[in-house]
Amino acid sequence: MATAIELSDMVFICMSNPYKQSAYCRSEAEYAYTRQRHIIPLVMEKKYRPDGWLGIICASKMHVDFTKTDYEQALQKLISQIQLYRQRTSINTLSSPTIKDKKNEILTHDNKTSASVKNQENTCNEQTQVEKFERLSSIENSYNDRFIEWWTHEDVLNFLHDKRLDVIRTLFEYEQQFDGHSLYILYKQCQSNTQSTYQVLNTQLNQLHDRTLPYFTYIHFVSELEKQFNPVDIKQYIRYLLWIIYAKIRQKLF
Repeated sequence: MATAIELSDMVFICMSNPYKQSAYCRSEAEYAYTRQRHIIPLVMEKKYRPDGWLGIICASKMHVDFTKTDYEQALQKLISQIQLYRQRTSINTLSSPTIKDKKNEILTHDNKTSASVKNQENTCNEQTQVEKFERLSSIENSYNDRFIEWWTHEDVLNFLHDKRLDVIRTLFEYEQQFDGHSLYILYKQCQSNTQSTYQVLNTQLNQLHDRTLPYFTYIHFVSELEKQFNPVDIKQYIRYLLWIIYAKIRQKLF
């Protein structure tokens, strides 16, 4: 999470009493504040007012209350704040002299040296941007940071492997279209028809791979999916809400 904050221009803080009580949430919020990231507080608990350490960070900032107004109105307000911040940032960038400009002024007496320094800086900047993009991509590609319905086929396979469900993983290994949404449909079937779904999976596993699906492994599979769809951890719940907001913002801005 520290890396995600370092690579971000702005940070959303989903304010609620459970969020304030979480030591992990506090350390992440304070780190974003220390790194001088642009913080936009989001009110997620009805009539909640930040106090204590959360009040110090968020009290003076403009909040977006998702409990007071219509969801779409709150989302539009959030998008407006993002656009306003981007406009201010772009204006400040254009009006402020860059380090490269200052160096070029100092080195005007030596054009060759100036050109060499500028080329080196451009190369370094390009490498830095590539490294930053790769690091950000690695964060976004972690299935733990996304709600299950946005998982790719590879995410599903990684999840099953991490949960020691390789016997079930073999069923979907070569089914490239089996993504997070497909896993969600399967989970709903497991809920509504536990025994019949088990029989279907066991039969397919036996026919395709000459293996048997232990019933306790099937129960473990359903249990792990239930944890993903019904998070009890406040951080997972907030992550789920943020991904919904993120998806909506991308639809409207891009």
